[in-house]
Amino acid sequence: MVKALDKTTRPVLVWLEFQDCAGNSESMLRSGHPSVGDFVLELLSWEYHELIMAGSGKHAEAALERVVNECKGEYICVVEGAIPLADGGIHCTIGGKTRSTSLHGSAPTLPSTLLSAPAPGWRYRQSRSESDRSGGS
Repeated sequence: MVKALDKTTRPVLVWLEFQDCAGNSESMLRSGHPSVGDFVLELLSWEYHELIMAGSGKHAEAALERVVNECKGEYICVVEGAIPLADGGIHCTIGGKTRSTSLHGSAPTLPSTLLSAPAPGWRYRQSRSESDRSGGS
């Protein structure tokens, strides 16, 4: 039984940070059950996450490209934050590419994508700002 489990491949995870506060990543990192260690070492093959990965720059982008090319249709992609589209998406770029371009480049190879909503406080701040502009309290 142990040998069979050792040969089991873990689902590959790519976590993309878009325009956000990284609150979802922070919550996940601080979770107690399962712990981030369980996620990274036992449950998933966590291949890419800008916030926690050791590699950076070209090395990090190469890791993402490798997953997209080698694991077509076999990886999970979490998108944390908003996908900026105004002005061609130039307000959020990584590795010289807009995040919308990065997502569209990965999308044809995605079997499943989890889109993470903006942090709950964002809605409050937006509502509060609208109220302030209209003179309300």
